[in-house]
Amino acid sequence: MTEPTTEAWLSAGIHLMPTLVWAVLAERTFLLRRPGQPRTRLYLLLPIFSGALALHYLDSALAALLPMGADGLPSPALYRISALRDITLLVAVTTGRHMLRYFPSRDDPPQRLWLGLTYGSAVALGVGAFLTPVNHWFTYQVTYDAYLVTSLILMLLYAARAARFGGWGLAGFSTIRTVDVVLFSAGLLAALLFLHHQILAGRVLWHLPPGFAAANALLGILIAVPLALRLLGEFRRGLVVIGLTTVGALVVFLGGNALVDRMPADVHAAGRLAIVLLVLPIVGPGRLWLAATIGRLGLWRSRGLESRLHDLLPTLSPELGTEECSRRALTAFTDAIQLSGAAVLLDDGPTVAHGAVEVDQIRSAWPCPATAARLFGNGVASLEMRELPEQMREPLLAARVIGVFPVVSPRRRLGWLFLTTGPLGAVVTDEDTRAITSFANQLALVLDSADLLGRVVRAERSLAQAEKMSAIGELAARMAHEIRNPITGARSLVQLVARDPASPENVEHIGIVLDELGRVERQISALVRFARREDLCVTEIDLGAVVRQAADAFAPACRGRGIELEIDAPDGIQAQADPEKIRQIVRDLLENAADAVCGCSVDRRHVHLRVRHHDGCACLDVKDSGPGLPEGCTTRVFDPFFSGKTRGAGLGLAIVKRVVEAHGGRIHACNHSTGGAEFRVELPVPTAGASAA
Repeated sequence: MTEPTTEAWLSAGIHLMPTLVWAVLAERTFLLRRPGQPRTRLYLLLPIFSGALALHYLDSALAALLPMGADGLPSPALYRISALRDITLLVAVTTGRHMLRYFPSRDDPPQRLWLGLTYGSAVALGVGAFLTPVNHWFTYQVTYDAYLVTSLILMLLYAARAARFGGWGLAGFSTIRTVDVVLFSAGLLAALLFLHHQILAGRVLWHLPPGFAAANALLGILIAVPLALRLLGEFRRGLVVIGLTTVGALVVFLGGNALVDRMPADVHAAGRLAIVLLVLPIVGPGRLWLAATIGRLGLWRSRGLESRLHDLLPTLSPELGTEECSRRALTAFTDAIQLSGAAVLLDDGPTVAHGAVEVDQIRSAWPCPATAARLFGNGVASLEMRELPEQMREPLLAARVIGVFPVVSPRRRLGWLFLTTGPLGAVVTDEDTRAITSFANQLALVLDSADLLGRVVRAERSLAQAEKMSAIGELAARMAHEIRNPITGARSLVQLVARDPASPENVEHIGIVLDELGRVERQISALVRFARREDLCVTEIDLGAVVRQAADAFAPACRGRGIELEIDAPDGIQAQADPEKIRQIVRDLLENAADAVCGCSVDRRHVHLRVRHHDGCACLDVKDSGPGLPEGCTTRVFDPFFSGKTRGAGLGLAIVKRVVEAHGGRIHACNHSTGGAEFRVELPVPTAGASAA
């Protein structure tokens, strides 16, 4: 057994590079098969196709290291490895032809006759690889190469008919592009050149010269490019790992060979074997360790993606509404997952998008909710997009949509989440899918809460509107009653005056008419005050001085009704208020107290007015000696149209309460322990900054 030459080691090392590329592609395409999704033969053929090419280049690397026999014929090991090399390439070409039939359309599967002829001829050639004697191997090899060339020509013709103009991109994910046809042509040309060279040589090329080995390896990498770029979002991690692994393997290989060449000739074989034993852990467990190490450094998109998305949505408040929640969530989502855009299409609402998203194109292709639920199920991403009907698939792929996921809460389905990517596309991995599904479920909870909150707000507004209409109806009925009675009485008296203008009772009648019309005027004035918006001119006031002014103006009316008015309003109690509104409040409260004490039989008609500080507020107390408030009515007295008087619209205290709250203050009503009702108004005091100003 002769020792492998340097050229043999170089040829083996060259073939290891496409071996690693296709091994990673086989692994990635196999892992992309998600459970629970519709399947076609394409998902089975992709990893078989990639794995067969990986084995083919591995066999080529091993064949380069195996020696020829002493009689010029290949050794048994080289013969078996060469047969396996041809069989693996045969498997790759056959599955490639089969797989090619699924790219233009999933609705055009190959017929059984086509499958029988294709796989039958491949099996026959594969069996021949082991049964053909070594001395007839050249005839078999020419037949084998002719079959491969014929297969490549048929693949090229089929691809050329189905190809669409343009380069790679997401739309090329389920279609053949013109750049793919160019690579098919390069493969066909290489096969023709190799067949031509072998026929001219008139013998079997058991060992490829370094130039042919480099061309063969380069061709394998070029053929991998279309699939690698279609899987770029997933394959990029493989590219990094492969690059570093290849560099490490080459350093060990070349450095080891240089070291072995300086050793005695009798240890060269052992040294070469040691180099192989060192390279194998690098390309095997070392590659896995390297991928895990880079992943722990956070260089992969999926690393920590689920936890980042999990922390995103709790920051959203349902009070923002469904559209604003969706917009903020999508902004952070696209940054986290590193996509060019995303959109949420709500079943009963608008489409909210962020980034590069063709919203109109998506909406035009989107079916009714029931059909969408049937087609998309728990979500469709990457390769699964080609499973959709053509009338829906093409517009979505043209809009660069790489995934569609349902936004479903425990209560109902709210809509759909769309992911879009850039010109080279991306692949959504299983890890990405889990993170995106978790994000969509959390987003559904937030949107559902926002929707429920919106419904509650709308219900409250509807209820408030109904209450408002009820209040208007009550107001109309009350005002009709309050105005009709005095006007009816005044009309009767005017009729009496008209019948007998000279009657001495006309003066009394005219006085009553004027009183009734004044009553109507007061009712209308109260209504206008209640309906008018309060425009305040707030400033810093001396509450005691303002209250005294208003009370002094009302004092003559109190004396005329036999009411004793006691005023306790010292100076120096500051408040932030509109002085004119405060005077109005004082007059309304004094008039209410005066009506209360005059409407009952008490020995002493007394009203006490006091200004003081209380709990950090400027406080105004009005206490009377009347009968007090009816039981259970201490809060209802401020409701519009609630009144214990026989002649009143019930708007006075409601107006007072609204004016006080417009100042940022509060008003309370209660029955005093010594009898009578007490009203307390609390107003804000000036802040330190306001006082300084």
